[in-house]
Amino acid sequence: MGSKKRFRFNYRVRIFLPTALLIWATIAVGALYSYKREKDYRQETVLSDLMLITDRLIHMYEQDLDFAPFLEFVDQYYGKADLKGIKVTMLNPVTGEIMGSLGEPMSVDGDLERRDEFVAYYEGYSPGHEMKVMTALPFDVSVDSWFKLNSGYWLFMMMLAGGATLVVYFFAYHQARNVMLLRAFTEKAAHNDDSFELTEKFPNDELGDISRQIIEIYKSRQDAMAAHEREHRIALRATEEKIKIKRQLANNVGHELKTPVGIVRGYVDTLVSNPEMDIDSRQHFLRKTQQHVERLCSMLDDLSTLTRLDEGGGMITSREVDMNILLADITDEIDESGIGGDMTFIYDVPVHCVVCGSETLINAAIMNLVKNAVAYSKGTEMGVLFTGKTSSHYSFVFYDNGTGVAPEHLPRLFDRFYRIDTGRSRKTGGTGLGLPIVKSTFINMGGTITVRNREGGGLEFCFTMPVWKPKK
Repeated sequence: MGSKKRFRFNYRVRIFLPTALLIWATIAVGALYSYKREKDYRQETVLSDLMLITDRLIHMYEQDLDFAPFLEFVDQYYGKADLKGIKVTMLNPVTGEIMGSLGEPMSVDGDLERRDEFVAYYEGYSPGHEMKVMTALPFDVSVDSWFKLNSGYWLFMMMLAGGATLVVYFFAYHQARNVMLLRAFTEKAAHNDDSFELTEKFPNDELGDISRQIIEIYKSRQDAMAAHEREHRIALRATEEKIKIKRQLANNVGHELKTPVGIVRGYVDTLVSNPEMDIDSRQHFLRKTQQHVERLCSMLDDLSTLTRLDEGGGMITSREVDMNILLADITDEIDESGIGGDMTFIYDVPVHCVVCGSETLINAAIMNLVKNAVAYSKGTEMGVLFTGKTSSHYSFVFYDNGTGVAPEHLPRLFDRFYRIDTGRSRKTGGTGLGLPIVKSTFINMGGTITVRNREGGGLEFCFTMPVWKPKK
């Protein structure tokens, strides 16, 4: 059986009620204490007056003076005051004879037994005990109202209690607001509800600061978890993409190797099955076999280069490379080897254009672009031009003035084994890995490369290289 949910006052009420009750109790005790002190003071004042009257009458008895004028004065004086009805009795303590009185005479014994009816009572004797004086103030309506505190006092106490109650209420509201807001936040956080916004709802005090810091910590943790989740998803996608690329590469490698291997196998089978073949035919088949074996070797070399760049790009040793000197060496290499064919290679780079990278890899990348232009561009001119500089990178363009390519092929020129004209590419000995090697080379050295059709014809490979900054 499920337990019943126990009723519980909210936090504001739990703060307000005990504090308000404590203040009310304090004010009530203070008011009662003040009332008692005031009553005792007034009673002592009356008793002091009674003692003064008694002493005065005893003194007059000793001087043998008439009591009547003084008793008349006492009656008139207290008659004008709030204390009306003072009783004075003078008598012989032995015979009980009344020697004078104000108001109804008090008996020696009877009135003494009723002293609880008096506000104050006092008695005194003459030096020889020939006369006893009794003075008393009986309770009546006027005297009773004089001993009570006036309504203004109680009104003030009620206003004080009401003001204190309002102060306590606002204090409880202020303190409970932080807790209620923090509770609302924790309830939403427990249900992974991120709709709670960190605003200035919390009061500007220590508890509000703590509440805001708690929410900031929670938000930071949520942001960190979200960032971690995003990084995890990106890593998964990267892993999946890498697996996909490797699978595609394996399929492409198998497909690309299958043709030359099949051709080589066919030539070898032909040579083996025809031992009586004439020398010219045999030499023809051997030369074809050699060409396709060389193509296989080139493809394997390119695959090895791509693998090294993919797996060891971060281990490339970068040095200062003067692009003027490097391009001058490339020009000499093209002229001496005749690799440029009928195309002219030119370059225009500022003096002291020093980049950060590997001279060997930059040379190989540009030579790949040269071979690509010679093989496919059908142009007469190619070269490298300087196009700009930022605080961190130099910009260059490798161009040719050939025919260019159709726009739909541009996004895939850097894909591995991608060919625009498959048959013609194979005839020229291309492996389909030259441009992917170029892209990996510049990216692994901290640069970029893109390709576009050139105005007027041909292609432009726009690439950047980091500026060489000597270590201080």
